[in-house]
Amino acid sequence: MLRVDSPAPNVPQRQPAAERAGRRVAPPSEVAAHAARRLFDGLDALVASVEGVDIAERTATLSPVGPADLDRSAAARIALDTRPPPIDGATIAVVMPDGMTEQTHYESETFALSHSLGVDVDDLVPGVGPMSEGERLAAARTIMDSLETADFTVDAVDLDETSATVFVAQGKYRATPQAVGRAARAVAAAAPTSVEAITVVHMNAGLEVSRMTVMLTDLEGGIALRGSPEETFAHAVLTADDGVVPATAYRNPDRYPAFDWGLAPQIRQHVGGVDALYLFQLWARLSAEVQFTRNFSIRGAVGADLYNNFNQLVTDSVSGSLRRVRSQIDWYLREGENNLVNLYGVYVTNLGPGWYGRVAAGIFEEMYGGFGGEILYRPFDSRLAVGLDVNHVYQSDFKQLFGFFDYHTTTRHLSFYYDTPFYGLHATVRMGRYLARDIGATFELAREFLGGVVLGAFATLTNVSDQKFGQGSFDKGFFV
Repeated sequence: MLRVDSPAPNVPQRQPAAERAGRRVAPPSEVAAHAARRLFDGLDALVASVEGVDIAERTATLSPVGPADLDRSAAARIALDTRPPPIDGATIAVVMPDGMTEQTHYESETFALSHSLGVDVDDLVPGVGPMSEGERLAAARTIMDSLETADFTVDAVDLDETSATVFVAQGKYRATPQAVGRAARAVAAAAPTSVEAITVVHMNAGLEVSRMTVMLTDLEGGIALRGSPEETFAHAVLTADDGVVPATAYRNPDRYPAFDWGLAPQIRQHVGGVDALYLFQLWARLSAEVQFTRNFSIRGAVGADLYNNFNQLVTDSVSGSLRRVRSQIDWYLREGENNLVNLYGVYVTNLGPGWYGRVAAGIFEEMYGGFGGEILYRPFDSRLAVGLDVNHVYQSDFKQLFGFFDYHTTTRHLSFYYDTPFYGLHATVRMGRYLARDIGATFELAREFLGGVVLGAFATLTNVSDQKFGQGSFDKGFFV
């Protein structure tokens, strides 16, 4: 590619994208330089300063800095009149007020034909007209097939003449930019040629968690090694989620209901007890989920013991009037070797930009079941999030199937979550009412490593005295 930049002093000087990316720009030939100067002079007469001229193969692409209603055919005529051989086509790329780039391509033969027929040249240039409903549906299905081939689960595709928006979920890529890049490439391979911008809406558990728009020209440049991934994402636009799939979107008819299951080995650990330094259980977890709609699903899991040495675990808590809500872990571990881990229904939704809601009912975990809800506010482009949850729960019996003890209570917590800029550290503070009906706060600090492993520590301080709490004075520990 040959790029020539404007020498005219009255033209706004902006560094070319290739130079911004640190790549060498080839010097133009004398013929091309002379043609480029004529292009700059001629287009300036149209009140359209030129940022640059790209000459590749048989086409010259001009990027005028001028009004959106620029006479593109006149600009193309100037380009073709001054073209160096073997250029026989001109593409006029105009940045519109909304930031989108509209391109119109002209061939030299088109001008000759318009002259012989006595018609306007723009009548002979195929424009980007509105797609019919059938064309839009066919294009959306093609994009959906391309995404599914790339291991994305597609909720919906919204498509118009110049942009494509896809709502997808995936579990293959941990880094969001990588997932967006892969999805955008799959869309670019299947989208109509008129599409210039691709928006990837990343879904998780039915909720929209991110929305990023990339320009197709940047993406194609990166694939063809004319641009870097850093340059592509420097031009990308990350916007706040709104949780709304437009009514015009084509929804995947095969998406719901969806069934997923998994079987995996697990380990339970008890470290630092007075009876033994390290106790553990190896067990198999069989989990399943039926997602009936984008928002509602039923999840469950059962566990089967493979090996454990929890028979050595003995707990002793001098609790007085304080309910033993977790300290009977030895009974749960011994009598519930094969257990119902959880079984509950959950409804999640985007309440608005940055707002999320959840309600659930069933057996939440091995020790408790009930019903409750949560509201989370995560502002766009913020490291801080705030949540409020309220749950009414019943204590499961030791066998952990469908039986419950008489004890029940209501818990409620106000939580603050902060993603620090240091070493992947996440800080959490929860304040409120706990299972034993005591009131206090939990402080938690965790680090997530690149491989996905999370290591952290916590401490909970409440209005319970050391004497009532018993061994250890207060609840504390670490987790992996």
